[in-house]
Amino acid sequence: HDFHLKALAADPAVSAIVATKAADILGGAVSIEFRAMDGPAPSEEPEEDHETDKDRLLEAPADAIDPLKLVEAELGATLIEEIETVED
Repeated sequence: HDFHLKALAADPAVSAIVATKAADILGGAVSIEFRAMDGPAPSEEPEEDHETDKDRLLEAPADAIDPLKLVEAELGATLIEEIETVED
């Protein structure tokens, strides 16, 4: 679950979709923060940049739930355009 949580938190498009749908339902502006229900409160300290050891990465199981599809199914959201970001 931690993998999906981090993926959701790192994707501004998902937050925008959820915020838009929630604002429509609630009738006002909302801010979105993804976090585990049973986990600790998010830290205010930024994470240190670190290199990913690609030899230690694991493939997601074939039956893993795609977080974008989950948000689409649960909130009726639709991804309109996927934007690639370029880091400086």
